[in-house]
Amino acid sequence: MDRWIEQDGEKRHVIEIGEHEFITPPLPPKKEILFWDKPKADQHWVRQMDFPDFFWKWTPDVMMNADETAFNEEGGYRSLSRKDTKILQSYQDRELIRRQAGIWFMNHGVPTYITGDHYFTLQWFEMGNTENHVERGSKYGAYVQFQRNFFYFYMIAESTIFGYGGYFIKGKKTGITQCGAGIALNRATMTRNIYIKIMSTDHISCKNVNFKYTSYGIQHLPTILLPEMQTLNLGKVFFGPEEVGKTRTQKLRQGNKQFLYTEIVAIPTVYNGFDKTLNYLAWCDEFPKIDKPKDTHLP
Repeated sequence: MDRWIEQDGEKRHVIEIGEHEFITPPLPPKKEILFWDKPKADQHWVRQMDFPDFFWKWTPDVMMNADETAFNEEGGYRSLSRKDTKILQSYQDRELIRRQAGIWFMNHGVPTYITGDHYFTLQWFEMGNTENHVERGSKYGAYVQFQRNFFYFYMIAESTIFGYGGYFIKGKKTGITQCGAGIALNRATMTRNIYIKIMSTDHISCKNVNFKYTSYGIQHLPTILLPEMQTLNLGKVFFGPEEVGKTRTQKLRQGNKQFLYTEIVAIPTVYNGFDKTLNYLAWCDEFPKIDKPKDTHLP
């Protein structure tokens, strides 16, 4: 049964996930919890939209720390002043922290913790064919407790010292495949030198479903959150430098930008599909439906 505990003088929430328990980070001060100042009836997850205009419209060609903020002929930003550059960087830092550490929000009077991957999925992962019953017309997901528990379980499986991962059993049409894509995209866009591999019932399904969700999310991220990308096709994305066709001036504009050299790839549905490179995340979707390899003695 879910309960609150006192640990080292701090209040934490303990949530049962099957036979496991997830213990949240400490409950923060009230003013650090989203929506704490709203009436109880209005306390529910909504996307955060408190960003300045230049957060949404930033591109790599914008000159930073300029004398003034100026616009180009198309109405986009040509430069940001030192003050606006500092503001932009503060929002970048805030989002990076939230995407890593998660956030708390008030949910009809109950302080509720969501992980960094869950925050990213709700806040930044635009989805195809979704229906948001809270924000009508939104292309982003609504908060669902079952999905929250999936993200909790993922953290349990990721941090365990007695296993290499976990199995999560879910019903159909629960959005968990989209949540898995959210985890992959969140980690891939802020982590250096990692390999994320996806396998499903067959290679075509993997590319048309699992990877398609990830690819769609990439194409709808604000540019400020999107690393330099070299490759994006039907089964692979590689976040790295794209040198072909760039002039010396364009390369210099990037300054000392740090490239991630990170990859997400849909792999063939074969017995050794996860071999060859050290995987940061091996995501195998609907594996009970995968035919047993003929050359093994698997049960």
